[in-house]
Amino acid sequence: AAEGAVFGTRNGWEVANWFAGPGDDPTEPSSFRRPRWQAAVGREVAAAAGTAALGDLSYLSLFGVSGAGAETWLDHLSAANVPACGQATQAPFLTEAGHVATCFRLARLASGEFLLIGPGEQERRDHDWLWRQLPSDNTVHLHNRSGRFGILLLTGPKAGDILRSCSKADIFADPAPADLPEGTITTAGLGYAPATVLRLDETGCGDHFLITPMDFLRHLETAVSDAGTEHGLLPLGLRAWDSLRLERAVPAIGPDASRAMTPAEAGLDAQVVWAKDAFQGKEPAMAADPGRRMALLRVASPDMDPWRNDTVWHGGEAIALIGSGGYGHRTGASLALAPLPAALAKPGTALEVEIAGERFPAEVVAPPAA
Repeated sequence: AAEGAVFGTRNGWEVANWFAGPGDDPTEPSSFRRPRWQAAVGREVAAAAGTAALGDLSYLSLFGVSGAGAETWLDHLSAANVPACGQATQAPFLTEAGHVATCFRLARLASGEFLLIGPGEQERRDHDWLWRQLPSDNTVHLHNRSGRFGILLLTGPKAGDILRSCSKADIFADPAPADLPEGTITTAGLGYAPATVLRLDETGCGDHFLITPMDFLRHLETAVSDAGTEHGLLPLGLRAWDSLRLERAVPAIGPDASRAMTPAEAGLDAQVVWAKDAFQGKEPAMAADPGRRMALLRVASPDMDPWRNDTVWHGGEAIALIGSGGYGHRTGASLALAPLPAALAKPGTALEVEIAGERFPAEVVAPPAA
């Protein structure tokens, strides 16, 4: 609040949606037009892309999986390979019918110890689904740590330098500029907080997820913020994070990807390791002919941005509903994700998107390279 946070809620957690600067009006009047807080969100995005930004993602779900059978169980459920010790990956989990149950950031801390970080809005549903998949022989233990641990996101090209400044262990010494390699996880003392650092870049800015017991969360935020002062660190709200995700065409579980979709329809097929010998839902997912494909749209709307369930039109016919929509501050364009008929999901396809009763030209665009 002292930094100007304008609050909202996600899954019952109070979250910072954006941060008002000097002269910004922190109120949010309802409007179909582009909101006035977009300029503040743009500042946060610019910091994430150019220097560094720090956000609180403690609303995300966090599960621990352990036991002698943990690796075998996760290998059965995960459509991606189970990572080696100290490694992490994005892992879609499928239903028996080959549809997307959920998607986790899957990391291995030790031989039989794993972390799953998932969409916060799906915490109870995902925990229930995982619990129902547990083997009956008590070789796998599932722990919901969502309320016991906090998660900070430190991102930006200066993130490694900031972590080096506040680290009590010399884990960021080599190589310069001190970032952990992509797809890795380690433990460190940051300030006086015991932290697990997960490096998975979802925004393209150099994301580091910092996980610590809730008792240490405030100290960890202070230690990282103090170390980031000389590097131009700004606070990051969830609307900026959503904008960064949207520009990378990363589908959100729930708004974009649902249990009615196969990985191909949900835009998650690139994360699936089809060469794996077996995993739950593999055969029906491979056999399915995706009638739709998730596509990124650029919408030519001068002062309104698409939002969830806005209609996509082609040739006078309504063909899809928007899942996620908003403004891309790095691209300077209105963007949206929508599951389009497969024949229309190719870059260059001309469409229309209806916003507040008005149709605007839109085009399917290729997402940026990873």
